[in-house]
Amino acid sequence: MKKLICMLLIAALCCAVVPALAEEIGALGDVTVTPSAEKGLGLDVENEAPERSAETDLIAKSDDIKAAEDDATRAGAGDTVTISGNQYTVITPYNVTFSYTAPAGTYVLTQDYVQQASLFAQFYSDPQAAYNNFVQNKVHLNMYDPATRTDVYLRVCDTPLAQQFPNANALTAEQATAIVEFMFTRPEYFQNCTEAVFGWAGGNVWFVGDARTTTGEIVLSTFVNGHEVWENVKATTDAQYDKVIEMLNCLTVY
Repeated sequence: MKKLICMLLIAALCCAVVPALAEEIGALGDVTVTPSAEKGLGLDVENEAPERSAETDLIAKSDDIKAAEDDATRAGAGDTVTISGNQYTVITPYNVTFSYTAPAGTYVLTQDYVQQASLFAQFYSDPQAAYNNFVQNKVHLNMYDPATRTDVYLRVCDTPLAQQFPNANALTAEQATAIVEFMFTRPEYFQNCTEAVFGWAGGNVWFVGDARTTTGEIVLSTFVNGHEVWENVKATTDAQYDKVIEMLNCLTVY
């Protein structure tokens, strides 16, 4: 009888604990959040703009992909890049590493001009200028799908959000929702977005804002090792939106 009572007590305690457990974050797109004037007021984050690295426009790729050709080898940059088939690993100086497995049809550019001079030459009339533009704008990984013209440049910066939430993968669903609601109040995040989603894609929890009908962009953000990985991707179509999500599903940032 005592054993039965103990078992019932343990079961009761377990049931009592379950509601208190933090809700886990699901796959990217499982939860959609829309902006509201009442939201975003409960998150205590410094009211200052992130230190975004982009001071100049990125050079657009040519409409036609040229045939590969030999080009002079020039010095690389601060990133350490390993390329093996369709697998790309980019170790940045900021304790942030990108690991990307490129699907068929997707091209990848990095800051390693030594390995990728000919690929830069395929996409840019002045490949050296394009490479310098990558370094100046602190682009560490560029994923490009010519079929949909989806061009994703990923950069790293320091932000108050990343300082408060160093790793997005450790967030609860409640925290992630509060962050999205806060992002809706900020012009550098989701203020121009009609809706946003958060969740797991690839190896990370991402925040994705949809501003295709307002500014023609998809806004990306995640937090890794106290830094923010971000980009405003130029996009207007469903095919481009789906391609961005596909790219994130093939990526791990750690």
